[in-house]
Amino acid sequence: MNDEFLGRRVLLVGVCIAAFGLISNVLIGPFYRILIRFSLFDFWSIASLCILILGLFVAFLGGVIWACTADKLASLVSWGIAVAICAFVMVEVLGVGLLRPTAILLPVFYAAELTAAFVLMIAIARFLWGRLMTHD
Repeated sequence: MNDEFLGRRVLLVGVCIAAFGLISNVLIGPFYRILIRFSLFDFWSIASLCILILGLFVAFLGGVIWACTADKLASLVSWGIAVAICAFVMVEVLGVGLLRPTAILLPVFYAAELTAAFVLMIAIARFLWGRLMTHD
């Protein structure tokens, strides 16, 4: 198992954890009466947000590991640009705002943009380092 595979695997696990947190937050609405009845509403909402943020952090770490170990720099650049554009378009199309029900997507947007920026910065640094090493 090479390091690039490890980075992609960590990235996928992080995305799955974040998706679980996002889905559990969305399920607050249908389960509202049950959660209030058993005094679990606050616990459920805080736990779902914590799971979402944990998943986004793990996905960020997976993206950084993958960016540091990937063989092809072109795939890093194309992936970073694609993720940044998709996150921006998703926020614009869905009309994500702080005072709307879609506000739960704000951490997802910020994490996607941050991960894309770090992947692109690592790709640029690796490209410049490779040019510097072959120049000598």
